[in-house]
Amino acid sequence: MTNLDEDSHWLHSDTDLISGLGVVYNVTYLGSVEVLCSMKTLDFDNRTRVARESIRLVCSAVGVNLRERHKPEASPATQAMIATQANLTHSHIPIQLTISTEALVLKRTNDSQVLYSHRMEGISFASAGEHDTKDYIAYVAKDNMNKRACHVLLCKENESLDVITTIG
Repeated sequence: MTNLDEDSHWLHSDTDLISGLGVVYNVTYLGSVEVLCSMKTLDFDNRTRVARESIRLVCSAVGVNLRERHKPEASPATQAMIATQANLTHSHIPIQLTISTEALVLKRTNDSQVLYSHRMEGISFASAGEHDTKDYIAYVAKDNMNKRACHVLLCKENESLDVITTIG
């Protein structure tokens, strides 16, 4: 474990992340939303908006009833950055999310079939949700065809920040 000072440290040892085995979290895959622009062209606030709007879109598509705080509709600018329909292939499947320095790998829990494997260099952004979506995370990754999608996962209660920190 690499200590930064007495009060702060990494969640996992370098050996766990580099060994190829990675760190495993049990999460639920909900779906994805196609991202229509390069994340490199966006500032941090707009990247965060893309992730959080993707979480809301996927949650709505799978029937998750979110307790809405007074939140305005997504701005036209944000809506232009992502598709209007969620891809629900593999929705509600319990998965093992393995995070290593090489990749994020999503395997079905019941039979270990790999659903997605995203190399770290192909991941451009990751974010946890907020308020009513605090147990959700979203990450934007390119697939083998160079298409971008924001993948949405439901973490165990109060585990989303650990998952995001480990990805980071």
